[in-house]
Amino acid sequence: MYDNPVFPFLNNVFGSEYFDKFNYRDERFLPDWQKFLFYPYLWYLHNQIISEVDYADIRLTLIYSILWGILIYCLYRHKVTDIYKNNHLLSSLYIYIFISFIIWMLLFSILRYAVVIEMLGALLIIILVRRLFPKRAISQGFYISFMVLTALFLISVAWRSKGWNTLQDENKFVDVEDIRFPPNTLLKLYNYPTAGLIVPLAENNIFRAVGYEHFNCRPMKGSDFVERGKFCQIRDDIVKNHTGPVVIVYDDGIGNNLKNFEEYASIRAKCEDFRQAGTLPASWNCAAGHCPTWTRLEVALSRELSDGYFCRPLKNNLRKSWKICVPLELKKQILGE
Repeated sequence: MYDNPVFPFLNNVFGSEYFDKFNYRDERFLPDWQKFLFYPYLWYLHNQIISEVDYADIRLTLIYSILWGILIYCLYRHKVTDIYKNNHLLSSLYIYIFISFIIWMLLFSILRYAVVIEMLGALLIIILVRRLFPKRAISQGFYISFMVLTALFLISVAWRSKGWNTLQDENKFVDVEDIRFPPNTLLKLYNYPTAGLIVPLAENNIFRAVGYEHFNCRPMKGSDFVERGKFCQIRDDIVKNHTGPVVIVYDDGIGNNLKNFEEYASIRAKCEDFRQAGTLPASWNCAAGHCPTWTRLEVALSRELSDGYFCRPLKNNLRKSWKICVPLELKKQILGE
């Protein structure tokens, strides 16, 4: 679809017109080489070491420990080749998970990117539990009891962990107020991560959504994910040809806080450092330029909402800073107010 089989990665090789020609990689959570081997055990020393939010889930660390435990056991017993010959499927699964784990730590070390490793790691654990099942009846009782308690613990960890907001005490993981759009509505989403609203809003509505200024200048090394050549062209054509109502959702907590110009200026200076160091793409196609996302966001919203719109906070359990803006004449129909 994007002329790049691993889009958006390795675009300096594949050259998709939807993305800048550089090898995009989010390096915010990469470990130092001195900590590399022990990195999964250091996640608990302070918050947000492999994620944008607090992390408290021991399961990935358990998988990492099992992988090294199996390798050390095989090397110690000198049974590496014998085990592979007798257990092709198990050995292939182990090798795949082990290599994937190491590559994940080298390239990203971002928790949500490891979901496949967690899934396959659970399968590896189940196979090992079955193969280690004891033969003596009395041992079987203790073994089963221990494994049941361990399984209950590992299942409960996910529920009790701190989520992107607060999973505890929530009736729903995603809870967004009931919004009813008129036919042929265009939803403009300003600022990251408003795109997360598309799925819950689509449950009761048919609409088209486009994104603007998603405030990922730093991890994108000066660029903004939605503000690039082909994506800009497609989006602008959609907006130009649209004839129905327009509803706007934006995040008031990151890029539209008009009182916080000092933060914007500081980050803009970092982007300028990227530019001077020559690490930014040479060709940017959007007329507004790429780096000063926050200034452009303020200008765009002031232009969009200058007249004829009613804005208020969007009721949801995902992000308190989201606001929804609707045409005044459609306020009662869309918001019921």
